[in-house]
Order: sequence, then structure tokens, then C-alpha cells
Amino acid sequence: MRATKRSEFKFGPVSAGRLREIGIETLDDLRRVGVVEAYCRAKANHPREVSLNLLWGLEASLTGVRWNEKLNSKTKRAAFSR
Repeated sequence: MRATKRSEFKFGPVSAGRLREIGIETLDDLRRVGVVEAYCRAKANHPREVSLNLLWGLEASLTGVRWNEKLNSKTKRAAFSR
């Protein structure tokens, strides 16, 4: 059985709305801005509501790896260094 990678940009309505607020609606938008920057912008707009789950979901969308499998350690370090 071959492993499949997820390369979709699918978020629930609340997360999708928060991403739209910062100009992110597609994978190309996310690539242009970057995962950590997108997360930081969303967190700045909604500091109490946005959690690290959004960061992991953004990373998973961009890399095609499920958020709960293998996360990019560079992304983790960058997120926690801000």
C-alpha cells in the first residue's frame, strides 16, 4: 500500500475565515507568505482564539504530511522563536 500525501488547502470555516482576513486563500498564497508568517498574522488578529493547531495545519497543507505525523522541525523552531 502506497502512502498518500495530503496537498490540499482545506480548513474549517472559522480557520478559513481567519486566513482570508490575512490574504491567504490558496496554497500559492501560503507559499508566498510562509507558514510561520501566516500563523503569526492570524495569531496577531485573534490572539486568544488562534492556537498552534493552525500552525500545524498550515504546515501539513504545504508539505502534504498529516499534521499529527511528522512536522517540520524548522517550522517548530521558527514559531517558538518569535
